[in-house]
Amino acid sequence: GAELFNFGTGGGNTAFYSRRIGRAPQVPVGHRLADVPGETRILGAAKISGRTRGGWSMGLLSALTNREEARFISVGAEGDSLRGSQAVEPFSHYFVGRVRRDLRAGQTVVGGLLTAVNRDLDEDPLRARLHSAAYSGGVDFRHQWANRVWQLTGFLSGSHVRGDRRALSRTQQVFPFHYFQRPDQDRVRFDSTRTSLSGLASEFQLSYRKGRHWRPTLLVGTITPGYEVNDMGFQYRGNRADLQGTLSYTENRPGKTFRFYQFNSYARGEWNYDGDHIYNNFQLAGFGQLLNFWSGSITLGTTLAGSVDDRLTWGGPLARRPANRRVSGSVNSDERKKVSGGGFGFYQRDDEGGWTFQAGTSVSVRPSPRWSLTLTPIVARVHAAAQYITSRADAAAVNTFNRRYILSELDQTQLALETRLNVTFTPDLSLQVYAQPFLASADYGTPAELAAPRTFQFLKYGEDLGALEDTEGGYFVYPEGTGAGKPRFFVPNRDFNLRSLRGNAVLRWEWRPGSTMYLAWQQDRRDFAPYVGDFSMGRDRRALFNAQPDNVLVLKVSYWLNP
Repeated sequence: GAELFNFGTGGGNTAFYSRRIGRAPQVPVGHRLADVPGETRILGAAKISGRTRGGWSMGLLSALTNREEARFISVGAEGDSLRGSQAVEPFSHYFVGRVRRDLRAGQTVVGGLLTAVNRDLDEDPLRARLHSAAYSGGVDFRHQWANRVWQLTGFLSGSHVRGDRRALSRTQQVFPFHYFQRPDQDRVRFDSTRTSLSGLASEFQLSYRKGRHWRPTLLVGTITPGYEVNDMGFQYRGNRADLQGTLSYTENRPGKTFRFYQFNSYARGEWNYDGDHIYNNFQLAGFGQLLNFWSGSITLGTTLAGSVDDRLTWGGPLARRPANRRVSGSVNSDERKKVSGGGFGFYQRDDEGGWTFQAGTSVSVRPSPRWSLTLTPIVARVHAAAQYITSRADAAAVNTFNRRYILSELDQTQLALETRLNVTFTPDLSLQVYAQPFLASADYGTPAELAAPRTFQFLKYGEDLGALEDTEGGYFVYPEGTGAGKPRFFVPNRDFNLRSLRGNAVLRWEWRPGSTMYLAWQQDRRDFAPYVGDFSMGRDRRALFNAQPDNVLVLKVSYWLNP
């Protein structure tokens, strides 16, 4: 049933994302002492799906979620306190309809999807942040011919959202795939009076599938600036036109050393609707499995100079994207063994001194077919040459459209341990347990401002420009130097440490054929420490397990009407 609601070619944005139903409340509370619900209660939900003998597949999903409120305590200037509550999520109705038809013995598949979200925005904080209605719809297809040698897949989707002009202003300015306020773009302009937004997305992929060794693929796609499906789906891209090509060479016949191996070459170019070259990627990859069932892979890639970044300044002018080079690899032992494992690594470095390193390993123990345990520790280190902090309006900043775009270097450390336990008690009763403790730190450097659009040059405060005063919680910047009457502004200290633990256990019981009961327990721990920035394993681990946990217990029952 869940597979039926997949829409499109499977990559990029997703028109339907089931976790949107029952999500964490979206409206923030403007008080430090607040009790905010961790999720939105689902008052009722129903899903029905099925398939006819004539090749039609159909599915409907409808859900109603509760209006949620957060309780808060407001402390006044005189020390007096006021208790109150604020709506953080409205009554909402979600609907998804899906239809698909198989033709020519499955060689041609056509389908359609329709989603709708309607909200009861009865208070101002809700109206100012959320869309009152959001709709999307589209068609997708897969067509094979010449005895399934050639395949063409694609989709065409449209979206429409509407609401208060403040909510639409936020949509235009906050999400990176919109950024309508960017000062150096021509095709799109921010409109504070807008009360609706519409857009289109499409993608088409042509593949040659039956070559003995060689298999090419060509993909073209576009997403208009106004496309918006985050109310019901998941979106991270917009205002884009893509051209991608892949050529792979595969050998499936076992030889003296390899059971099989494959080489891939990949090229991609990306442009925005102003015609700016946003991104390029060239990649060579190889994967193979030895006769003893050990396997490994290696990937080499580069991004060439000449493209620009329309997200670095968070709605500000374009910046030059530094060229980079990267390498990654992995090795895995025979997964059929009772004890197996593997490891992977990734390294990237750009022309401006930024770099990323990530490594991890995985160990799996399967003493019997009934249970297995997998541990996956991962460590990552990142040095970003430029990370956005904030911006400040200043008529003197004539090179950057009368606004200073402030960035700094950033050092990050991340450590995680993913744990999975699967136990099968009987063919009808099983248990799955997942846990991931996560530690992270972020240390920001001296703030600087973008010198000019389409460059990667920055003027450090206190060194290249003006003066810098370190103070509690951040810096005072004097862009014209210190002295009586000289202007100044405040730049916050963004250093932080984050510790979190997410764990869940799901007991699954198929109490009759096709009918299943799920009992799920989830625990979340989270601790956020501002102004720290350095990584300390012992300190951060203690802070994590001292954090107050949130526990959730859920019971779900599905019943097959016609087994």
